[in-house]
Parts: sequence; structure tokens; C-alpha cells
Amino acid sequence: MADDRLHAYVPRLLLQRQADGPQHWQAEGTLVFADVSGFTRLTEKLSQHGKVGAEEIVRTISDVFTVLLTATADGGDVLKFSGDALLLFYDGHNHAQRACHAALTMQRVLRAVGGIDSQGRGLRT
Repeated sequence: MADDRLHAYVPRLLLQRQADGPQHWQAEGTLVFADVSGFTRLTEKLSQHGKVGAEEIVRTISDVFTVLLTATADGGDVLKFSGDALLLFYDGHNHAQRACHAALTMQRVLRAVGGIDSQGRGLRT
């Protein structure tokens, strides 16, 4: 079914709410907002290199989010990607603890790979 193919691109939380049918709903949970520092500066620098720079921007942000999304393994839902930012929602049992764990994991993982190199290109390793 075509709808099943879209499930990978729609947050689990929204799929559940759509199935439930209410127009308004409340949820208890914890939000995690992650913004990658240095990305705007890197984007400005790479955009001066035309198509090659644009491809490097896409590759870099893809690499960064691939690394960051490992932090959602314990049940976080991705609500939104926006440029270099990510919004996650944790609900259910121990949602605050799991959200804090995810935030700390994202920091640790980015430090391990070195973060974004705003002076050069891509991820520092």
C-alpha cells in the first residue's frame, strides 16, 4: 500500500495520532532540540564554491545527522529537521531520562568525530 511506504518519512507520533482521529490531543513527554554549531559559517564558506560547495554542504549535513540520529535508538521520534537543527520527542516510560541520555549521546558522538570544521570542509575527525 502506498501509505505504508510513507511511514518511514512521517514521525511515529503523528501516525498514531492520525489513526486515533482526534483533532486536538495532549502528550506528556520531553523535547530535545539539537543545533549544530559552526554549520552556518561552514555553509557560507562552502557556498562560495558553487556546485562543488553545495554538494559538500549536503554531504556534511547528511554525515552529521547520520551520526546524531544514532541517539534516537532508545525511542525518540524525529519531529523536524531544519537546516542544521533537529527536534526530537520522547514520550512514554522515563521519557525525560531517555531524552537527556540522547542529548548527552549526541554531544559525545560529535566530540568523538570532532564536530564540523567551519574553517575547512566537512566533519573533523
